[in-house]
Amino acid sequence: MNISYNLLQNFLPLSEEPEALAETLTNLGLAVDAYAPYESIKGGLAGVVVGKVVECIRHPNADRLSLTRVDLGTGALHQIVCGASNVAAGQTVLVATPGTKLYNTKGEPLEIRKGKIRGETSDGMICAADELGLSDDHSGIMVIPDHHPAGAPATDVISVYRDTVFEIDLTPNRSDATSHLGVAKDLAAYFAVQTGKDPGFKAWGDGPLPELHLEKPVRVIVEDPVRCPRYSGISLSGVTIRESPDWLKERLNAIGVRPISNVVDVTNWILHLYGQPLHAFDLDKIGGGMVRIKTLPRGTKFVSLDAVERSLHEDDLMICDADSQPLCIAGVFGGIGSGISADTKNIFLESAHFSASSVRRTSMRHVLRTDAATRFEKGTDPNITIKALREAARLIVELAGGYLSSDFVDVYERPIEPVQVELSLNKVRSVIGQEIPDARIKKILDALDMPVLGEHGDRLRIAVPTNKSDVKRDIDVIEEILRIHGFNAVPMPAKMEVSFAISSDASRKEKLREGTAAFLSSLGFHEIMGMSLMESRILSGSGLDAKDLVLVNNTSNINLDVMRPDMLRSGLQSIQYNQSRQQGMLKFYEFGFTYHRSPDAKWPFRETPSLAVFIYGPVDQEHWDLKDARQGFFFLKGLIHQLLAKWQLGTSRENDLDHPDFEFAREISIEGTPVAVYGKVQESLGKVFDLRADLYYAFFHWDKIWEGFNRPRPEKVQIPGKYPSVRRDLAFVVDKAMAWQQIRGVLEDLKIPDLVHFDLFDMFENVDRIGPGKKSLAISLIFENPNQTLRDADLERSMNLILQALIQKTRASVR
Repeated sequence: MNISYNLLQNFLPLSEEPEALAETLTNLGLAVDAYAPYESIKGGLAGVVVGKVVECIRHPNADRLSLTRVDLGTGALHQIVCGASNVAAGQTVLVATPGTKLYNTKGEPLEIRKGKIRGETSDGMICAADELGLSDDHSGIMVIPDHHPAGAPATDVISVYRDTVFEIDLTPNRSDATSHLGVAKDLAAYFAVQTGKDPGFKAWGDGPLPELHLEKPVRVIVEDPVRCPRYSGISLSGVTIRESPDWLKERLNAIGVRPISNVVDVTNWILHLYGQPLHAFDLDKIGGGMVRIKTLPRGTKFVSLDAVERSLHEDDLMICDADSQPLCIAGVFGGIGSGISADTKNIFLESAHFSASSVRRTSMRHVLRTDAATRFEKGTDPNITIKALREAARLIVELAGGYLSSDFVDVYERPIEPVQVELSLNKVRSVIGQEIPDARIKKILDALDMPVLGEHGDRLRIAVPTNKSDVKRDIDVIEEILRIHGFNAVPMPAKMEVSFAISSDASRKEKLREGTAAFLSSLGFHEIMGMSLMESRILSGSGLDAKDLVLVNNTSNINLDVMRPDMLRSGLQSIQYNQSRQQGMLKFYEFGFTYHRSPDAKWPFRETPSLAVFIYGPVDQEHWDLKDARQGFFFLKGLIHQLLAKWQLGTSRENDLDHPDFEFAREISIEGTPVAVYGKVQESLGKVFDLRADLYYAFFHWDKIWEGFNRPRPEKVQIPGKYPSVRRDLAFVVDKAMAWQQIRGVLEDLKIPDLVHFDLFDMFENVDRIGPGKKSLAISLIFENPNQTLRDADLERSMNLILQALIQKTRASVR
């Protein structure tokens, strides 16, 4: 928010220089991000002086140029080449001397140098209005009245409005500081307490009004007093819509508000000066001479001032006419059918107090972040609507002519009274950490317009003014007291002692994450951090149900409109970004959250922690012996089993998984609970992100990993066996489609006590030797008994069990 040094003085005489005032504002909790001098004409016309054209002849080498000799008050005449068609001897003009830097209305600089134009010396430039940044008029040079002496500075002719503008970063709770009036009240309270003198705060809103002519009254009906607790208005007739005077345009431009017309500029002036949003309607476009404040059915169409047709929500509060036709989105944006135009002669001026939550929801829903909406959603003062209306009406009559054609209408069924708060003086001292005298605390409360209504012991009952909508509890009042007392006035102790309460679960969970990250990083992986917000368009074809997505009305970036439902696509964006920068061998991992809707009415959204792993392109640098395109898959599979072993989750099982994002995928379960999925990402999905290599991807349900890791389990120590182990190999033929995981499941289900390990060590395919659609597998089987040496009979019995099971369940045949 921009605050003007000059506008603050409408309420408070300031003796502090801008630098000191910036420090004071920051001490009040109004953080000044920056402040800078402002000039209505950039550069302030430095180097521009009055000149008298003594002689003017045609340029000998260019018909469209003139050679002029100009008196600049230096005692000598200066030759200046001029291209304007209206230049003539005897004129009084404005001249930019060499070294001057001018700025046009777009802020583009032009530095004036002495030089030659078509062979003739030019000692400066005779200026047109656009070259001085006064307007866009370039029809000819500016000719000014002759009474200005040669050599006089241009600022004697053209006034330059100067100001200092502070850019303040407001916290969301400072509803009282969204205007110059609110900031001035804070400064007045601070100066009153710190200096002990009356800061001279000026009253406002009590000036005399023009005469009333009660010929165009407007009836107001508030059908929703919850969303609109107060609605005030007045009619004005015979106004003329035209450009605002310079003083108003200059002050609005200084704080970053574009002047539009006199009536609209007055509403903006009142908004920024007093913090009360106003809206001006064309009175002749209000059907039936009546205003209704109500909601309309869902889907009702409304064309706003930006010529956009909007579909209304049933909770949008609207300003309507007698026939319930929408005129304006209450507190947010006006309608094109009732707005002010050049032909407007009669207006109805609205000054209201709308529910903060209602305005915010509507503003966010329609992505309309207007100045009025930002004030209403923080909370405006309900008790200044008439005062602001009086100021605006008086100023409109002054600038636009006309007269007041109705009395003030004010619908305020349930007046909002100041909140009463119980405050303990001892608690004030305890929270601030300093012994502050009772008298000083009461003085601060008085300076803040918080009168003490009652006192009992160390407890005060105070009334909080209605402009401070965020101050509702004693701790809020203490914050206000501290701001005026001064943050810097609280001494800093020589040492501080802090006790940290560390949750064992939290520290173990963090240790698990850090250990996993360190392990992956040691293998050459890089950690990434993807955005939780993404574009819904890239989810097309994902197989995700739209009803499960968490959609977001993002006013900062309308394209980022959904919370990510998986980790894959945000990772794909990171891979695409790196690939476009000549990175073709990538290994990433990310800890993050995914978001889905939940059927639970109490918790309608679900946030799930996840770990994602990406392998894009070759695993290692190019080598003549590493040509297997599947190496990324097997590397990922080995990595996953290394992680599972590191986490000590127990025995895992793998199954094939049909997933729309994968060409082929495997799901890993621990004791029947899915904990991870991995596989090769669909080539078609990769093409959406312009990927040129294979991508292998795994994601872990991190909450399930933590549950398994955190589960109590006894420490086990295995004594090395003292009896020899025996290895037997078994080769057999199965269908080519038979997965190793199925065979592994058969062997595990047998639960042979002496079988301590088995693995696949060879696979062979040959149509001539084993037939079409077949493959030969060779597995190693390790047997060991901790209590005795194994006998051949025991081994044969175990081998027969294995063989029979494979024949029955996989239709294997022994080679």
